[in-house]
Amino acid sequence: MTERLFVSPRGDGFAWLVLDNATGIVRVRGEGTADELGQAARGVQVPAILVVPAEYVLLTRASIPSRQQRQLLQALPYAVEEQLAADVEDCHFAVGPRAEDGSVSAAVIETTLLAGWLERLDACGVSVEQALIDVLQVPRVQGSTLLVDGDRCLVRTGPTAGFGIDTALVPMAIALLPEDQKSSLAILVHP
Repeated sequence: MTERLFVSPRGDGFAWLVLDNATGIVRVRGEGTADELGQAARGVQVPAILVVPAEYVLLTRASIPSRQQRQLLQALPYAVEEQLAADVEDCHFAVGPRAEDGSVSAAVIETTLLAGWLERLDACGVSVEQALIDVLQVPRVQGSTLLVDGDRCLVRTGPTAGFGIDTALVPMAIALLPEDQKSSLAILVHP
């Protein structure tokens, strides 16, 4: 039986679930401190997937002519610098795929925030293999997809674009979507 451990930061703790890959059944689900997560994950012998809340990540695009990965990584921070609330030196940058127009998608997060989560997980015996952004896991229908999950809402607006907001802001978020995305907006509600 192959299982996957998914972990997501929640306030000072974490939410987690263990998914059986073969059946799609959630074997264990919980929320609590890092120590409680460590106890719950003791029987799972696979690296975890960190699911990062979209509220902590800037998903953006940049026009960088170079196709060499090294040059791309050097230029990206300065290409998106104007969009950041923190200094480029304090951010971690992940490069995504290139679009047809040549622009590159990117995800940016504050390094100390990401490192803090990883350190806390490592301290409780959970090793992280991969980090994913929650909004990019929302199924994308034709236009945009809006997922309501309790007091959070994830809005996926493209293959590598989206954001997370408080549900109280949903009407404003919908109003700001381009007309073509409003007309084809799919709304999902998590029970």
